[in-house]
Amino acid sequence: MAPPAPPSPEATLSATERRILDRHRGGVDEREIAETLFLTPRSVRAALESMRIRLGLAF
Repeated sequence: MAPPAPPSPEATLSATERRILDRHRGGVDEREIAETLFLTPRSVRAALESMRIRLGLAF
């Protein structure tokens, strides 16, 4: 029996990170994401940077 496949990198994201990433991919800017999710723009930028590094994304 083959070992189970490792989870996709996006499966490791928190619920908030997924919300941020979904909105960012949808073209919403950081300020609007922050307002919608009741976060600071700095928190949104930090989350996006963290995801870029962890997931190897370029956006």
